[in-house]
Amino acid sequence: MSDVWCPLPWIHQFVTTTGVKMCCSSNTKLDVTPIEFSKSDYLADVKQTISQGNIPYDCQGCVNAESQGYTSTRTLALNDWAYDSNSVPNQTLYLDLRYSNLCNFSCRSCEPGFSSEIAREIQKNLTLTKYHSATNIHLEN
Repeated sequence: MSDVWCPLPWIHQFVTTTGVKMCCSSNTKLDVTPIEFSKSDYLADVKQTISQGNIPYDCQGCVNAESQGYTSTRTLALNDWAYDSNSVPNQTLYLDLRYSNLCNFSCRSCEPGFSSEIAREIQKNLTLTKYHSATNIHLEN
């Protein structure tokens, strides 16, 4: 197995109200349906790049975290899903569906787009905007 192998592009979708990503760490979000995403040229290119042993642009966040000794989304996926490039199914098995940012946690690793508590905290302390951009997602009460 290569050092860049990750099963998530084959088995996972991260679906939000504003689009679909291959995982929560990916930067690219397509404004398409989950079915369109699974058939997209973008996802096919990511899979091909990984299959060739190369690092896709959107996987750089995991590579950077791992190079600094941190756990990444990729390493978590490798622990949870024991697939390699020969056994990975090409179907969505793991769907992370985010209807809104309503969440009563305020995990330091999260962001206001996924946590209404962090969004509230940023509204109360605007100096935090240097770490997170403002969110247009409705804050639930």
